[in-house]
Amino acid sequence: MKKYYPLRDPAVVRLMNENPDFARYHMRVRKQARNARMYKREARTDSVTGLGNKRGYDEQLEREFSRSKRHKYPLTLGFGDIRGFEEINNMSSHGEGDRVLNCIARRLEEAVREEDYVARVYGDEFGLICVDASSSSAKSLIRRIIQHTCKVKVKDGAEIEMPISMRFALVTYPDVPAKTWENLHETADKALTNVRDKGCSIYVVSKELFIP
Repeated sequence: MKKYYPLRDPAVVRLMNENPDFARYHMRVRKQARNARMYKREARTDSVTGLGNKRGYDEQLEREFSRSKRHKYPLTLGFGDIRGFEEINNMSSHGEGDRVLNCIARRLEEAVREEDYVARVYGDEFGLICVDASSSSAKSLIRRIIQHTCKVKVKDGAEIEMPISMRFALVTYPDVPAKTWENLHETADKALTNVRDKGCSIYVVSKELFIP
């Protein structure tokens, strides 16, 4: 990326006033830098919900896992989905599935702390990266968000308050001895299958159930 100089620098402002070619060059480079930042942000943002996407989630989890190992604090990963999302899609009007996803996304954003990270990873699956959080504190957070209601238009055109239920698997490092961030994610992903099979709302992975 080409270097550009801040407009607050009086010398730069004076040079731009005196030299139109330099002024055009400076503004072009500033625009390129701004566009590069925008593209980088968009590449890591889910277009439906505005949360992080799979790429952003992977990069954030890798960073936070490395920090957790280095500074020796717990890192809890919550991986969850919307219970009965396919049925909600079937009974609602076209596009209402996205409305439900957005409703859930805003609820998740409201519930987590500033230092935590929320992403829509696949379809109706969401990832929560809870920094310096034990499984018990993350479980308390999850309990506040697993039951929610969203306004949804059904196929006859009526708008109803529909109860939305989520379910989550929780994996905490170093309680679960994952060697890599990929191990941690894979364990949470597979544990979510256990949540679905057992019909429960929250499933905390223990050391014995760790999937290497």
